[in-house]
Amino acid sequence: MKRRPRSVLSLECLEQRWVPATTQLLGSTLNISAQRAALTVTQTAANRFTVMDGAAPALTFSGISNINVTGTNGSDSVTVALGAFAYTGSLYFNMGNGNDTVTITGTGGAAQGNTTIQTGLGNDSVNLNSTGAGGLRFGGNVQVTATSNGTRTVSFGNATTPTTVGGSLSVNGLSTVRLGVLGTPLANVVAGNVAVQDGTLSVPVTFTMADGFVVGKSLSVSTGSPPTTSGSTPSRCWATPRSAWGTTPPPWCKTPPSWDRTAFPRPRPRSTATFR
Repeated sequence: MKRRPRSVLSLECLEQRWVPATTQLLGSTLNISAQRAALTVTQTAANRFTVMDGAAPALTFSGISNINVTGTNGSDSVTVALGAFAYTGSLYFNMGNGNDTVTITGTGGAAQGNTTIQTGLGNDSVNLNSTGAGGLRFGGNVQVTATSNGTRTVSFGNATTPTTVGGSLSVNGLSTVRLGVLGTPLANVVAGNVAVQDGTLSVPVTFTMADGFVVGKSLSVSTGSPPTTSGSTPSRCWATPRSAWGTTPPPWCKTPPSWDRTAFPRPRPRSTATFR
């Protein structure tokens, strides 16, 4: 009896398949989630953005008024490069857990709406135009909030061109806050209030502010333990209400000779907080 030949099993190599981040355009809102690699969102014209997730093909969207980025529970890297164009919308980041990095840069452009960044469990870094050398204007309020414990740093401004905020700057629950680059006097401006708080995490805070930094209204620092500074110290500090610091300035605030305890809680109009 003649035997039938047996089939030989083999494996066939298929082309590589890359599953990019989930990107959805709902009306004028761009939602980005489930990134697989470093995510870059680049503005190529006013309100026109290109989204790249690592080596995945780029996707381009126009007429954007809101950008929402939802991170994974891995270590995510998200960069929004606004370039020299004015983006008229808002930015929102909810990064989830993991050691995440959020970077917003510009070369003379603007984010005219509000900017909101929330971090989760992990060691996170938030760079508000602190990389590169270009200028950037945040037209609305900027809020950075940590929702879980970890070592977190927020850096504002670079060493070359001023960064400005048209509204207020609020930092909650981050352990290191750097406003400007120490040793490099630039007219970085926050037109509203600057508030650094421990939130619900009661974390100690290292707080630094570069020479020439302008705060339009009030500067307040409230932390879980006495804040510390590296480099220089401020020549004048304010807090509201009076009960925040009492009648004695905090140890990191260098008291001028004409210190007025009764005026301590009240900021001066267009007050300048200077570190020397």
